[in-house]
Amino acid sequence: MLALASNRPDRRKYLAFTIPYVKTSLALATQQNEWFYSNFSELAGKRIGIIKGYSPSKVIKKRFPKIQLVEFSTINEGLQSVMQGEILGFLDSVPTLSYHIQTDFIGELKISGKFDYDWSTGIAARNDEPHLVAILNKVIRATPESVHNRIRSNWLGVRYEETVDYRSLWQLVLVFSIILALVILRYRRLSKHRNEITDKNTELARINEQLETQKEAAQHVANHDLLTGLPNRSQLLLRLEHAIELASRQGNQIAVFFIDLDRFKYINDSLGHHVGDALLRQVGDRMRTRLRNSDTLARIGGDEFVVILESVEDEASPARTAQDLIDIMQQPYSVMGHAVNISASLGIAIYPNDSQDIHTLIKHADIAMYRAKELGRNHFRYYTQSLSERTDKRLKTDAALREALSLNQFSLHFQPIIDLTSCTVSHAEALIRWHHPEMGMVSPEYFIPLAEENGLIHEIGLWVLREACRCHKEWKSQGLDLQKISINVSSIQFQKANLADAFKTILEEEAMEAHRIDIEITERYLMDQTERNIHYLNTLKKAGHTITVDDFGVGYSSMSYMKRLPLDIIKIDRSFISDIPEDRNDIQISQAIISLSHNLGYKATAEGVEIVEQFNFLRETLCDYAQGYYFSPPVPAHHFITCVEQLNARLTNEIAPSEIDK
Repeated sequence: MLALASNRPDRRKYLAFTIPYVKTSLALATQQNEWFYSNFSELAGKRIGIIKGYSPSKVIKKRFPKIQLVEFSTINEGLQSVMQGEILGFLDSVPTLSYHIQTDFIGELKISGKFDYDWSTGIAARNDEPHLVAILNKVIRATPESVHNRIRSNWLGVRYEETVDYRSLWQLVLVFSIILALVILRYRRLSKHRNEITDKNTELARINEQLETQKEAAQHVANHDLLTGLPNRSQLLLRLEHAIELASRQGNQIAVFFIDLDRFKYINDSLGHHVGDALLRQVGDRMRTRLRNSDTLARIGGDEFVVILESVEDEASPARTAQDLIDIMQQPYSVMGHAVNISASLGIAIYPNDSQDIHTLIKHADIAMYRAKELGRNHFRYYTQSLSERTDKRLKTDAALREALSLNQFSLHFQPIIDLTSCTVSHAEALIRWHHPEMGMVSPEYFIPLAEENGLIHEIGLWVLREACRCHKEWKSQGLDLQKISINVSSIQFQKANLADAFKTILEEEAMEAHRIDIEITERYLMDQTERNIHYLNTLKKAGHTITVDDFGVGYSSMSYMKRLPLDIIKIDRSFISDIPEDRNDIQISQAIISLSHNLGYKATAEGVEIVEQFNFLRETLCDYAQGYYFSPPVPAHHFITCVEQLNARLTNEIAPSEIDK
């Protein structure tokens, strides 16, 4: 007699079967590191073992032809192939796999799949024992359904993701067979097994509890950021939706913060992503200390965070919290042996005033955050309708900017730079202009930061260099041989490792000497120094370029930084020139910068010269160069030669009487 037998046509030749009393399932045995599989479609393209001639194989081949079935003569042979990595897994019934794993492969293989392929099993006896089968059928029908359920629960209760003592399950099968035999002999002594069944149920409850714990852990991973442990975007949207439903019923307001760290990319690039990751964890920990338990802090990617403030008391309450977050984040960090300083920009949107839709609320907070960045960073701003219009304009400009080069919408204007010793034009600064057919002239102060943000600054910068070379050659062919042309190079361009090579290629193609191109960097470059940036600047210097620091005195100037860089010219910012001669402080500051430049071996250029008194002052203080509207505004390339000729003539006439007096 077989206690568990599947009723198949080939077996009916020599066996008689009872009605089914247990349903079992197909399971998959794999190595310990595999995921859990619950659908045959997940096994497409995989090599899966199965017993040769096993009835489910025909169904699987027909319904799932992409599964590569490998047939084996024995179960042990198939499981051995799984352990050696030759196939992904082996298919058989749950009890069969449980027994073999527990017996021969404990700790090496596990059951990692259960599939919707159920078949019923009953008791089989020899064909020459028809009365025995009839008696067994009566016993099975007479057995209460509750007893069937308990036996099935204990026999088939398998935990798929961890190894358990499967021998106990087979013991239950043996117990069930003994009980059936005793029932056949009319001995119903189930009471002595009651305690054993209770113990097994307790163990099953413990296993179910562990499975529930694993399920909760998996849900946590699915809804939280792996780096910081904060809720992720999907969890944020669920919480915001719930918060809006609650606020709608209670008539409350909700504030949504969109937070972006300032200059985080610079830290990542200079110190490494491992330091950046550690910094993000510290930032998240700090912000949590400033929020209530009812508030939500989520990381939605990169260096972007979102905060939900529920039950906002008044309009000023979000501002206080926002400023508190900004203050705590800009305090120094110690990250993996590095002292790091960072700030954040923050945008605020209010429900229901700014929107009643979760996605729009986050978008509006994002728009306000970008406005905070534009106004100097390390600030917060509330969303307004005008900001939305501003963002729409920004998106439109961004799209147009991406086509401007290919559509030939850029041009260069040139502003003369005067040698104050000879009072003649010595060189010029190239200034880019963008004329759009619909938007008209777009200010460089607007589109250059946008180009830096979207990465187009690299292509635009190389175009400026090539165009400046062409203009210089054209003027030279017409008799105007300038010493050099100054071009502005963004600090973002230096993030391209091949900048010096790209410059060299263009100069060679245009047959231009490197000393004819002066490279102007901003004071931001002084602050963004890394050994890599200094190396790039030295490479350009060695190639023959002169290096100028633009807008000196208004940003992050530092003598310790300046002495490390291969500088040639310091350009005094126009803010120190515009109020001369009325402002004595500007006079003293300008004199100090000129004197300092000369003492360090640099030349000095004053920009923003607009009146003759400023011109005379700069000559008296021995400033080397000057530029400004007093001499000429920026002019198109085709007008530049005429501009230079007229300006040189004018300056000669203006200074001649004074030179005669001297």
